[in-house]
Amino acid sequence: MKLLLKPLTLVLLIVSAVACNHQPKVVSPIEEPNLDSLKTYVDKAYQTNNSKDQYFAAQYFLMQYTSEDTVKAIELLLKSAEQDFPRAATVLGNIFSEDSTNSRYNIKKAVEFYELGVKNGCDRAMTNLANLYINGENVEPNYEKALKLRSYATLGLLSLAENGDAAAQRRLGCNLVDGVGVSENQKAGFNWIKKSVEHGNVKAYYSMGICYSKGYGVEKNSQEAFNYFKKGAENEDAGSLYRVAICYESGMGVECSEYMAFKNYKRAAEMGNTDAMFAVALAYQKGNGTQTDYKEAFRWYTKCADMGNVSALNNIGAMYNDGLGVVKDKKEAFKWFFKAANAGSAPSQRIVGVCYLTGDGVEKDLTKAFEWFKKGAENGDKGAMHNLAVCYRVGLGTVEDETAARFWEKEANN
Repeated sequence: MKLLLKPLTLVLLIVSAVACNHQPKVVSPIEEPNLDSLKTYVDKAYQTNNSKDQYFAAQYFLMQYTSEDTVKAIELLLKSAEQDFPRAATVLGNIFSEDSTNSRYNIKKAVEFYELGVKNGCDRAMTNLANLYINGENVEPNYEKALKLRSYATLGLLSLAENGDAAAQRRLGCNLVDGVGVSENQKAGFNWIKKSVEHGNVKAYYSMGICYSKGYGVEKNSQEAFNYFKKGAENEDAGSLYRVAICYESGMGVECSEYMAFKNYKRAAEMGNTDAMFAVALAYQKGNGTQTDYKEAFRWYTKCADMGNVSALNNIGAMYNDGLGVVKDKKEAFKWFFKAANAGSAPSQRIVGVCYLTGDGVEKDLTKAFEWFKKGAENGDKGAMHNLAVCYRVGLGTVEDETAARFWEKEANN
């Protein structure tokens, strides 16, 4: 064990110096089940007053990405937090602090919930609250408090990890690999993740696979990466199944097989992995590893969109636009393109601009076309940059500006 601790020595000397005698005790991290497993907690949560059931049911509702489901989630999280379930208050803190443009944004509430999470021993609450104090966004910066909170989280996880807590070993390892709340030390992180694997943590297979695929703390090894992802997949971990599919699709550590890629994507999708859902939809649309089936593609894109996947919103628009798997409907296509554009998709912002320019599915409006081209260009879409340059050059939806036209033309060709 001393060999594992040695890379942490300097960091721990620093954080120990600010740790007080009454630091909160960190509890074992919670490993989140797959979406299909989360669903089983919904009925339980309403039939019992069990804080764990309430928390996992809330996680299910949060993954539906609708305002109604978010309200249900908050109600359940409040009940769970009242019973001091460690992670519940932390997730509430996340909800109230994540997006300053959201009507739910309330940094004062977020801090209160994070403080409750800290009191209940959640390491994530400690790290997230520390980040608020460091960033100073709508809260007074306090670097001393931030350093203390990070020290509580790191030392607490270390104590659990040293005593064989596999979930804490994985969390500590991932924190070290990514530099979350502690100085980045990929080798030490890899060693702790390896310990977690040895103690039977299923999620750690995925983390080990990532380390080998990226070369985090260990030499890159595609074969080893695939082997660990495969072990996670065999234990029904959706993230690992998704990675196994990527390996088969790209030939990373295993022979290329579109059929095996699709098979694993679909299983991961059925378990709730949104990235896999999108991959399945794309496979049905393109006929990769399965027969082309536009109706199935549309169905999976819709499931993705319901769970917040912005690219799926755009692709649904494209299917309505071309009449693939659904009746052709230009107005409906525009609605979906507009949703994706509002959600921040730069290509969709360009497409919305084109729709306003041509009157395709919406009333023609050159000023709005210019505005959407500008948004897409500022978000990095090359096509939008080119279109914006044209708008400036000929005065389309804006005043002529040759200097601006040249600037965006140069950006488009860069």
